[in-house]
Order: sequence, then C-alpha cells, then structure tokens
Amino acid sequence: MLDAGSYTGKKPRRIRCDYEVLWRGVLDKAFPGGRALARAENQHRNREYAFAVVSRGNELRNRVAHHEPLINGFPLPGQRVRVTAREVHEDTMHLAAMLDRDLHTFLSYRSRVREILDAKP
Repeated sequence: MLDAGSYTGKKPRRIRCDYEVLWRGVLDKAFPGGRALARAENQHRNREYAFAVVSRGNELRNRVAHHEPLINGFPLPGQRVRVTAREVHEDTMHLAAMLDRDLHTFLSYRSRVREILDAKP
C-alpha cells in the first residue's frame, strides 16, 4: 500500500487504486519518526520515501525466505544494483526509527546483527 497503486478489475468495473489517498489519510501516521529522519536527509517525508525504505527490507525478506545466498549482496528487482545485507540492515534500522524511536533504541542495544555482519561469517 506504499507503492503508487495501479488498476484493478476488468472492464467495465476497472478502477484505479490510488494509494496516495491512503497515505494522506492514514498511513502517514504509521511513520511518526519519518519526518525528522527525512528532514535530516534533505528528503520529503512522503509515500515514496517510506516505500523506498520498506521495499528494500521486503526484498531481503523474500531472498532469505527462499534460502538464496546473500554473501555478495542481491539484486533489486528491475535495477542493476546489488544491495548488501549490511545496507538492508541499515534500512531496517531506519525503518524502525521511522516507526518508533523506542523500537530503534531497543534494537540498537539488543540486536546482534551488526556484530554478526562485522564478523563476516
């Protein structure tokens, strides 16, 4: 629901799903910490900003769920860019800060992911 939306249904009942309406009405409130983070990065906190952060984490989740190797990173769909697990971990921490400041703090102190990535197992 963070992407641009598309069309659904077949003619004559084909309708446009405009997720921007959902963003402005409800979803923007799901990311209360996003405003400060976006401002710090000279970005606008909007649906596209949230989608960029969430989609990379979702792609990593899909790769892990299918037991694909992450050693040399993994390609993002439709792009010629390889993303490392470390970059997506940073995105995940960024997303945690967008969702809740306390969640980000908790994960920063409790998670061992950064430590494991540094060890390069």
